[in-house]
Amino acid sequence: MSAEPFILEFAGRFAPGDVQIDYTAEPLPRDPQIELLMAAWPEHVERVTRAGGVLFNGPMIRYLGHELHAGRVTIRAGATDFATFYCTNYLNGHLGEAIGWQHFANPLGISANVLTADGWILYGRRSQKVACHPGTVHAFGGSLEPTDRNARGELDIFESMARELREELTLSENEPVELNCLGLVRDPVIRQPELVFDARLPLTRRELEERLGPDDPEHEGIVAVRDEPGELSRFVQNTPSAVPILIGALTLHVRMTNDEVQNDG
Repeated sequence: MSAEPFILEFAGRFAPGDVQIDYTAEPLPRDPQIELLMAAWPEHVERVTRAGGVLFNGPMIRYLGHELHAGRVTIRAGATDFATFYCTNYLNGHLGEAIGWQHFANPLGISANVLTADGWILYGRRSQKVACHPGTVHAFGGSLEPTDRNARGELDIFESMARELREELTLSENEPVELNCLGLVRDPVIRQPELVFDARLPLTRRELEERLGPDDPEHEGIVAVRDEPGELSRFVQNTPSAVPILIGALTLHVRMTNDEVQNDG
């Protein structure tokens, strides 16, 4: 198990067109040990429902690997679903080495550092009723799904990330979302891979906080940190509920910002 707060697969500054998803609909091959883990899915649904939460299955996209070449990245992806993720990576990450991570769901997520017009970075505090990571501080985002593909069967991770932010922060189509992909990181325990972004919005911290209403089913509120090196370091140290993906996204944001300052100098 990694002692680092997150696992880095690759990093850079990738614009639209620099990241390609090669998707195949071939499902995840089943393994007898995985089948045993999956047999508990109905019990998990009942347990979460009794506690007042919501747990349901749905299609997801599985990370298979990637290749980097000349500043561009190609990600190979396949099919999986939330039930498999929940029963493998999320609840049984400690079994990954023994069973083999290639048999786990490994769904490809997308998350963003939300950069405001007045110099803040915003994250969400997840509701206690969500099935995964309740009560933690998490970057806004979600998971790629087969339905994200366009009419040509292509996946645009930038459009998917913008869609997630519009949904979670109640953005209109007329409010631009400036996105840069910073790389791919993994949670060191559950090994879920996550594409992380900087998302710059033309709105202030207060304006975005007002968008997140009291009835939001996923978040209890917004957590903010000043986009300044010293403040970002203190934020990580003083926010034990921050998930590894957030730390990875914030670390890459700092790295890319420092690189830009050095290049300008």
